[in-house]
Amino acid sequence: MATEKTVELKIKATRKNHVCRPGFAFGIASFVETAKTSPLPEVSGVDPRTAFMNAFGESRWQALRDGLSIGCHAAHGASFAAGWYHDPNTGALREVNVGEKLMLIVSEVSEAMEAHRKDKMDDHLPHRPGAEVELADAIIRIFDLRGCMGLDLAGAVVEKMEYNARRADHSKTARASSDGKAY
Repeated sequence: MATEKTVELKIKATRKNHVCRPGFAFGIASFVETAKTSPLPEVSGVDPRTAFMNAFGESRWQALRDGLSIGCHAAHGASFAAGWYHDPNTGALREVNVGEKLMLIVSEVSEAMEAHRKDKMDDHLPHRPGAEVELADAIIRIFDLRGCMGLDLAGAVVEKMEYNARRADHSKTARASSDGKAY
């Protein structure tokens, strides 16, 4: 069984000590088994939003939650192990600047837009579209920040998807109205 290291970090944006847990993989076998044994049923003649919610099912929501959590632990663990939370000269833990980390996420999204605009392939993974790789970088940075801050990002994503699937202002009818959301 893997042991979990706990490291105290000071989070600059919140001015408080925060426990930072380097990532570790867990539950991958149950995640894969859930995905294999819970196929999406075919649904026809039903509102697509209702069909999505019903077809996804609780076991799939749990699988999504578990998968996101594993991704968060893996990204944060890799970042921590690579030394991004340590002073490169002394090896001492550095103060975490949440604002800086958020802007690095924005920079990855900007790079994705630029790669898409110019229809560029990635420089480091030339078999992949640049936008795809830059969005992956943004997700990795988001997952790392989640690990640093101790947020329940996986739970929030699942709850937000469930909420959005039922939002009246997200329906096709509401969006098509004169005061509806264009995007």
